[in-house]
Amino acid sequence: MKYNNIKNIILVTIILTVNGCCYKNINFPYVPEINQGNCINLEQQKMLKIGMSKKQALQILGTPAVKDNNTNIDKWEYIHYSNYYNNRQETKIFTLCFKDGKLINFSGDDFPQQQEYTVNITKKLDVTTE
Repeated sequence: MKYNNIKNIILVTIILTVNGCCYKNINFPYVPEINQGNCINLEQQKMLKIGMSKKQALQILGTPAVKDNNTNIDKWEYIHYSNYYNNRQETKIFTLCFKDGKLINFSGDDFPQQQEYTVNITKKLDVTTE
């Protein structure tokens, strides 16, 4: 009788272990989504105007990741990296060009709207907003 109980416990343990390892909907081990760099949004991009000063651009977008002052044109780059748990990576770059302290050009990838950032963060934290 005692032998059968031990045998049954071992059998159930093996079945549960094998079943747990085969379950594909669980991300194990947990790998968090990693966001690094400048988080700028579409509303900030729309505030930029040709001819504005470096100080004004700095107030709108914050400190750039890269400042290139090697030529007669100052180039600022805002870079954002995202690494997702499924090994998908995403890089977004937004560039500002200044000449004589004034913004002459800006271009790059479109960043999400502020609301999209907020909704994405809220879903991850499982917080309800009203």
